[in-house]
Amino acid sequence: MNVIKVNLDDVAFAKLNGSSPEDMYGVYQAQPAVFMIEKLNAWKVEGHKVVIETNRDVETEFDITHKWLDHYEVPYDELVWVQ
Repeated sequence: MNVIKVNLDDVAFAKLNGSSPEDMYGVYQAQPAVFMIEKLNAWKVEGHKVVIETNRDVETEFDITHKWLDHYEVPYDELVWVQ
């Protein structure tokens, strides 16, 4: 099984001046993010392990990051918080 590492910034784009933490990130029909989610789906189907890495603040953005990944049904095996 191959491990594929992807940076969360390649999947989610920060929205400036979000009115709430939940509103700060999203796909917003951004083609690169949609394309990356499609690639992640394909890699999962092929049997690869998908690891998403992020340097977001684990203390303040842990819950919203997981909610975002669940909402957009982003396929991954592990989320790694890089310091």
